Amino acid sequence: MRKIELSSEKLLGPCMDVCAYNGYFYVIQNRDQYEGGRLCKVDTCGNIISEYVGIGCARQIEIKNGIAAISSREDGLWLFDIDASCIKLLSHYQTIEYATGITLWSNFVFVSCRQYGVEVIDITDAANPRFVSIIRIGEVQSTCVCDEVLYCGVWGAMNVTVVDIHDISHPIIVTRLPLEGRGDGLFVENGILYAAIGQHRRGIKNISDKNDPCFGNGNGFEVFNVNDIYDIKHIKTVFTDKKYISSFDTWCTYVFENYVAVANSWLGCYFYDKKTLEPAAHIYSKTSPYYDRILDSSVDNDPVVGMAQIENKLAIATGRGGLSIIDNVFGNMCKSSDGKNVSVNKEDFYSNSDKLTAFFSTDGLVSDVCDIDGNLLISSGVCGFYVVDLHGKIIASHKTKGFCQNAKYKNGYIYSAESDNGISVYSYRQGIVEETANIKFGMPALQLVLDSTGKYILACFGSTCLKVYDISNRDNPIEVCSRNAKFGPIYGENFALNFASDGSNVMFWHRDGLILFNAKKEPKISEHVVLKKNGFMGFGPETGIDCYGGKIFYNLDGGLLELSVGDNLYADDMIYHKGNGFVSGKFVIHNNFVISCERAKGVVTVTDISDISYPNELYKINTNASTGRPAIINNNVYIPGGHAGLLILRQHRITASQKESD
Repeated sequence: MRKIELSSEKLLGPCMDVCAYNGYFYVIQNRDQYEGGRLCKVDTCGNIISEYVGIGCARQIEIKNGIAAISSREDGLWLFDIDASCIKLLSHYQTIEYATGITLWSNFVFVSCRQYGVEVIDITDAANPRFVSIIRIGEVQSTCVCDEVLYCGVWGAMNVTVVDIHDISHPIIVTRLPLEGRGDGLFVENGILYAAIGQHRRGIKNISDKNDPCFGNGNGFEVFNVNDIYDIKHIKTVFTDKKYISSFDTWCTYVFENYVAVANSWLGCYFYDKKTLEPAAHIYSKTSPYYDRILDSSVDNDPVVGMAQIENKLAIATGRGGLSIIDNVFGNMCKSSDGKNVSVNKEDFYSNSDKLTAFFSTDGLVSDVCDIDGNLLISSGVCGFYVVDLHGKIIASHKTKGFCQNAKYKNGYIYSAESDNGISVYSYRQGIVEETANIKFGMPALQLVLDSTGKYILACFGSTCLKVYDISNRDNPIEVCSRNAKFGPIYGENFALNFASDGSNVMFWHRDGLILFNAKKEPKISEHVVLKKNGFMGFGPETGIDCYGGKIFYNLDGGLLELSVGDNLYADDMIYHKGNGFVSGKFVIHNNFVISCERAKGVVTVTDISDISYPNELYKINTNASTGRPAIINNNVYIPGGHAGLLILRQHRITASQKESD
C-alpha cells in the first residue's frame, strides 16, 4: 500500500471540512479553530479570495447551484450565496437540535440533528428557509441522497437507515442495515453504497474498557448493493486500523473513478481499489504544532476531516493542521445525484390523543415557556418571544436579535438566551418591553435559569461553558463564576425546573455529572461526579432531571433514580424506582405527577408517583411535534412543541388531589 505523508506546512490553520465549486475550494473552520468560526473561498494555490467570519461550531459543508449549506452544531444551519465575487450570507436557520450532517438535494436541505433524526428544510427561497418535517431515525451523523432515496449513517445504533423520499411529504423507512461500527459518512454510486464506520466494533460490552476486544476496532467501511432498496445485499466489510479518541468523531467516504476513500479522522484517509476492495494508498499527516491540546499521548496523526477535488488538485482538510493541496493521482471524484424541485407544505401537527392540542402557533421554533405575572412567556426562536394570556391572545411581543432559545421572568424583568446575540435583559411593564443590558461571550447563549434568590442568572454558552452572573444591577450584570466542560458537552434543558430543598439550582452535565449552585450559601458552582460501573452517565434526549420532595430525580432506563450529592458516586448504588411505564425525556414533577416529554420521539407521558416505589404510568401520547420540557402554569401543563408551536395537555389540571382516569 502506497504511503503519502502530507507536508507539515498547512494552509489556513485547523479546519473541519472542505468542498469544491466552480474552480474554488470552500473551507470551514469552527470557533475552536478560528475565532468565531470561518468560511473561506480559496484558490488551488491556497490563497484566500473571500471569507465570512461568524459561523460558530461549523461541522460539514455542501454546495449546489451556488448555495453553500453549513451545519454548525449548536449554531444551526447557515446558507450562503457563493456565486457572487464575495461570500454573501442568505440566512441563518435554527435547527431543532445540534446540526451535524448536511445534504443538499433538489430544493431541500437535509440536516442531521444528532439524536433527533433528520430535519427536512425547503430552501426554494434560500433567504427564507421553511421547515418541512422531521424524519425520526435516531442519532444520525451524515446523510446522502440517490435516486430519491435518503441514506442515513446512524451513530449510536450502528446502522444505515434507508428512507424512500419519492413523496417527501410522507417519507417511508424501508430498512435499517446493521453496521460493524458506528455509522457516519455515506456515498452511493451506480447502485453501490459505501458506508463509513468508526470507533468501537459491534458487540462491545463496556465502552470504558480499553481491554474489550471490540474497543476501537470498528474503523473502516461497509459495501452494499442497493439497486433494489427492498432487497439490499451486503457485499463486504473492510476494517482499517485500531484507534479510538473521543474528539473529532467524524469519518466519511469519497468515491473516485477507480477508488473508494475513507477518512477515519485520527487514522488518516485510506484508498481502496473499487473493484477488488484491496488497499491502495494511505494519506496521513503528523500532529501539527497549530494545535496545543494533546488529548491522548498515543495520538501522532492529524485527523483527516474532509476532501475535495478541482481538476488535478486534491484538497485535504485536517482538524489540527489545516488544508493541504496535493496533486491528485486518484482520478475524478464522483458527484452525488440531484432531483427536480418539489413543492411541499409544512407537516401539520398531529397527536393520537385529544388531550394534547395546539395552543399557540408562531413562525418560529417554540422551545420554552414560563409564567409571567399569570400569563405565558413563550420563547419562539427567530420570532423572539411572546407574552400571551391564558386564552392565547398576544399581550406583547419582541423580535430578538438572535434566536430566542430560552426566556425567564422575575420581578418585572425578562432574561433571554438569544443564541449568537448572547443574553439580553429587558424591563417589562404593562406589555412594554425595553432592553436594559446585553451579555456576549463569543459562543451562543442556549439556555438559562434564575437562582432561588432572583439575584443570579445561570447561563450555558455553546456546548462547553456554564457562567453565573450577578444581576442585582440589571443594567450591568457581573460574572461571578464559571465552569467549562471536562468530559462531556451541554446538550440542552439540563437544569431542573424546581429547586432542591436547600434552594440550590440543579443541573446534570452530560458525562461530567451533577452541578449545583446555591447563592444562599456561597455564590459558587459545586460539582459532583456521578458514574456508572459500566459506561458513563449521560444527558441525552431520553434523560431529564428535576427536584421534588427534598430529592433529586434523574430518569434512567425508564425509571427514576434518586441522585445523591457527593464525590465519585455510582448510580448502580443509588435508590432506583421502576414501575409499569417508561419515564423518558425531559420531565417536571408536580403534586405527585411526572410529566415527561421525549423530543426525539415525540412522546408525552404522565406518571403517578404518589407511591414512588412503583411509578404508575397513567397514559402516553404520541405526536409529530418536537416536544420539549413541560411547564406547569396555573396548574395547566404547557409543552413547547418546536415548529408545532406551544401545546397544552388538556383534561389534565395537575392538582394535589386529582388522579387521572380514562
